[in-house]
Amino acid sequence: MAQENVKKNAAAKEQAAEQQQKSQSHQALSQSAPVDMIAMAREATLRDQAGMYAGTTKVVAPAKVNLYLGVGPQRPDGYHEVTTVLQSLMLHDVLYVRVKDLDPVVVEYERGLAREKGKEYRTDVPQVRVTCVGCEGVEAPQLPSDQNLAYAAVMALAEATGNGANQAVDIRIEKHIPQQAGLGGGSSDAAAALIAMADAWDMDPNDPVLFQVAAGLGADVAFFLVGGCAQLDGVGEALQRKLPSRKSNVVLVKPEGGLSTADVYREFDSDPDLPTSQVQEQLTAAQDGASVPLFNGLQSTAVRLLPELARVQEWAAEQEGVSDCLLCGSGSASFLLCESFEAACKVSAAAMAQGWWARSTSFSGLRAAVVPKR
Repeated sequence: MAQENVKKNAAAKEQAAEQQQKSQSHQALSQSAPVDMIAMAREATLRDQAGMYAGTTKVVAPAKVNLYLGVGPQRPDGYHEVTTVLQSLMLHDVLYVRVKDLDPVVVEYERGLAREKGKEYRTDVPQVRVTCVGCEGVEAPQLPSDQNLAYAAVMALAEATGNGANQAVDIRIEKHIPQQAGLGGGSSDAAAALIAMADAWDMDPNDPVLFQVAAGLGADVAFFLVGGCAQLDGVGEALQRKLPSRKSNVVLVKPEGGLSTADVYREFDSDPDLPTSQVQEQLTAAQDGASVPLFNGLQSTAVRLLPELARVQEWAAEQEGVSDCLLCGSGSASFLLCESFEAACKVSAAAMAQGWWARSTSFSGLRAAVVPKR
């Protein structure tokens, strides 16, 4: 019995020592966990990026606002004459573009599959795939690749230059610019795709062909090839002059719901808000972004279609440090000019507390551009 008690006591001591050791190990782990976990997360992220983005070109695609947007009557072709001053923002999407030659065996296999389905498989243009990922509360557009404007940009440039035969182009777009906001995210992504392909095909980023293709893709695309602050005419695609960029802290505010550009223009035609001669004279006299009169002829129309915009404007007028508020393009975001970075941060937080999407940013000279490799 005594021997059995000794064994029990020894086992109990061993168990207690083991428990103490576990407790000490757990305590040490708890104390070091924050640093270790951050390091581990960082390493994991770098590993993932190295695998996902190896051999890719990284391109930034900035957002824009319209400092001035004067819309004229509808033309016979259905478009409207537009005079606008666009200003780039620091807020931007990021594109990762990878171009590689296709394996001839894969090409023949894909051609055979297409033939069985009665479809055409072209080898004189690249095979393009576009995927979008939402970031920081921004939803990514859920579109097939061939309905994304970045896809159209690559295909249009390939057709115009003869490049891209037997190549695959993978484009990953990280969306920081919300959709249907008037911030030009889709157009900027298209311009960034053009810049990425120019880099891949050894083209000068200022090649006139890029601007011709951009103009054919839609209004605003050509602007993002130059960025900064610029006045455009025509339907908003013809560059008239560059201006020194405005320098201000800005808060973007977007309420729930979006606005279709086509719907806004249709409503505008029923009750157009044309710029006065005085505003037009101020624009003509403007020598930089800061002296451009803030005007948007679509604002009253957009408010009729989305009344929440009126609440945003009323709310903005009550915020300390905010000097002005104007609709972005055809909406549904508005930009608020703030007197300081601190004021912008406070206003952005207050806007989010209202249940709106909001971001603090600033005007910039950014354009769609390749990020140099380190």
